[in-house]
Amino acid sequence: MIKPNVKPKQLLLTTTVVAMMVLAAGCSDDYKYENEEPDFLGGSIYEYLEQQGNFKNYLRLVDDLDYGQVLSLTGSKTVFPADDDAFERFFQQNDYGVRSYDELSVAQKRQLLYSSMVNMSYLTNMLANTTPTESTTGEGVGLRRASQYTYLDSITFTRDAVQMEAPFWTRFQQKGIYLVDDDSSPYIIHFTPQHAVTNRLTDEDMQTILGMADYNASTVYINGVRVKQQDIVCKNGYVHIMEDVLTPNRNMSQLIASNPDTRLFNRLMNRFSAPYYNSEVAQAVHTLYDGSDVAHPLIQDSVFVKHYFTEENHYDPTGSDMTNYGLLYYDPSQNNYSSLSDMGVMFVPTDMAMDEYINGPRGKYLKDAYGAWENVPTALVALFVKNHQKKSFMSSLPQMWPTMNDENSFAMNVSRSDVVSSHIASNGMVYVTNKVYPPIDYQSVYASVMTSENTRIMNWALQDDDATMKFYLYLRSMENMYNLLVPTDDALQQYRDPVSWAIGKSARKIWA
Repeated sequence: MIKPNVKPKQLLLTTTVVAMMVLAAGCSDDYKYENEEPDFLGGSIYEYLEQQGNFKNYLRLVDDLDYGQVLSLTGSKTVFPADDDAFERFFQQNDYGVRSYDELSVAQKRQLLYSSMVNMSYLTNMLANTTPTESTTGEGVGLRRASQYTYLDSITFTRDAVQMEAPFWTRFQQKGIYLVDDDSSPYIIHFTPQHAVTNRLTDEDMQTILGMADYNASTVYINGVRVKQQDIVCKNGYVHIMEDVLTPNRNMSQLIASNPDTRLFNRLMNRFSAPYYNSEVAQAVHTLYDGSDVAHPLIQDSVFVKHYFTEENHYDPTGSDMTNYGLLYYDPSQNNYSSLSDMGVMFVPTDMAMDEYINGPRGKYLKDAYGAWENVPTALVALFVKNHQKKSFMSSLPQMWPTMNDENSFAMNVSRSDVVSSHIASNGMVYVTNKVYPPIDYQSVYASVMTSENTRIMNWALQDDDATMKFYLYLRSMENMYNLLVPTDDALQQYRDPVSWAIGKSARKIWA
């Protein structure tokens, strides 16, 4: 009971002082790890790799890039290093064309080191968990994370003849261009047992995705490479030792462009890309690449970012609307497309499959109208390219292929035997196929309307997506049979409106 002569403020002060005394007494007890670190933490990441003795190449990357202090101090890192045996195999065959460590450029060193690191520390069974601050929250749903590698680590100057022949690139054919394929960081793709169980991925799914018959359901795979030793605890993060050297994941656009078997499809896709000037990217490049050292040579020219015309980005670099030109579903060069729990998919036919299609009975009407792929108008090409895109990897797993539809809800009829090779990209999966998956528009009753130079008005009327009727939705139905009477453009120049003519002379109209 509170005495009458004790004021509330005095009581509050007394209670607070007593609480502080109790807390102080509790803090004065010896705490085991107050002056020492737990034994199970071991040393830092740098110390661990140094003590093992077989990470000399990886540590050379760390030292050459002045990153030793970061991996030596307390912090929060997840590192996926490869040992010296893995580097020896890497130097025997790699996309860089180097045969020894000494042949690596500074940019290549940055790629190898920073693509093998993730900020924040993750045990392998936590990689697939996402938090409320990320796109999708839940345990086992995460599929990818941004690596520490950024576009600023390697700026490309290109005169790529294939790219420069595309319509929006020809002005750079002679002088070349500083090009960033995307201004967001490449992602690492992690397949873990937790993710497979949560999302019901089968062993057969993973064998197709990873392109390996000896997939092990209890193993973690980073960018398609096995983790051979996981969850090594260090005082500033975790180490997961890789079976092979990790390199930065390329995006879908880069993978398709670099594949010698998909040149035709790449050329068609290039027609919907353009170099966009981005002042923020240019400023960041110019600030970093100021000629202060060999690692940062002077770059003063304009820097551009490659983007594609899509349903979200339907303007070219000058601001012109490209809707009638043709749009893709999404940008295959966009690293951060979709979310941490999903990504895109592209089924990319080989050159042989493309040739067989246009020269065969299914593509005969394209051959008759245009002769070759390069002559097909962009609006028709866009329908073709986008029909080989799937917006969601998780909704396009190999187990779903027998019943999978395209984005317009028509059967694609994909089978595992169609897949020649599988490639993991930063923003999705690329399946190279021996089969073409044409859009339903190519097979419908109005296909010939799209290809004729004399039916442009009817083509516009049938396909106008802004119109109320949207006739193409009816005419795409393959369960129904239609007789489609198509007046030519010339016929529609002298169309007599029957209602106005029935009313009388003063109301009569002829439409053009």
